Amino acid sequence: MIDPLLSAVQDLRWVQDGVLPGSHDLRAGDGASIATVRFEPRPTISWSYTDRRRARAACGQQHWDLRIERSGIMGLLGIRASVRVSGSDVGAFAAGAFFLTGILELSGGRSFRWDGGMERSRSVFEDASGQLLIGFEPGSMAERINTYLDVRPNAAYLLEWPLLAVLGLYLRLAMSKTFRQ
Repeated sequence: MIDPLLSAVQDLRWVQDGVLPGSHDLRAGDGASIATVRFEPRPTISWSYTDRRRARAACGQQHWDLRIERSGIMGLLGIRASVRVSGSDVGAFAAGAFFLTGILELSGGRSFRWDGGMERSRSVFEDASGQLLIGFEPGSMAERINTYLDVRPNAAYLLEWPLLAVLGLYLRLAMSKTFRQ
């Protein structure tokens, strides 16, 4: 029997839900929702240094809580931060300047590299050897698409690909590299 997630890894796109602000759905070509990211409402008064941009994400039985943590002078300047992941997979994403690069380290020992793409609009997750796993392309404001997602065949069999898809959208939103309302 084929896993339904494996059969749905083509023609993927993150779309902004028109009903709830801060609500994003990963949709397959047939329009079926595969995963969600829901941002918690921001505090009435916030400062970017203390704003953790908390979000809850889910894909099937898997779920994650995401939050940004900033520390030190680099965090104060908005240059450096980390993203904490808890839930089905526990880990930390250590980001370089402005989320342009980073490493996701999971508690099970696996790690993945992020290239947010400074000179280009494409962002990618790669494995430790540099092999492309998931690519993120610019979306379409007219169609309310945040970003198009390209899950490579070698990544479709990884248990972590939904987490990479969720975290990639989260990072692109933090980088302001996607359309959002």
